[in-house]
Amino acid sequence: MTVLHPDVMLSISITAAMSRDQYTGHPQPVIDELRQLGGARTDILLPDVGRWIGYHGIEENKILTSALLAAFPGAVSFIAEGQERRGKPPHGTYEKRA
Repeated sequence: MTVLHPDVMLSISITAAMSRDQYTGHPQPVIDELRQLGGARTDILLPDVGRWIGYHGIEENKILTSALLAAFPGAVSFIAEGQERRGKPPHGTYEKRA
């Protein structure tokens, strides 16, 4: 059985928390959960928050993304990376057949 590294599991938990509640009108519980999950691990939390905002930032979740930026200002430097990833095609092994 393959076991994921704890840092990978933390990253998954952080991005899942944001995705699960991305359309919320009350972002404080999401921010509280992220602070609890990330704790002192800002080396994981800030890049994940910034990349998530860059990838998923749309008008419909602006309440959450604005609150995330206010709560985690260090995440702003990772937004461009998320935007870049959004523009790339999905990866995988699928090959289109003629």
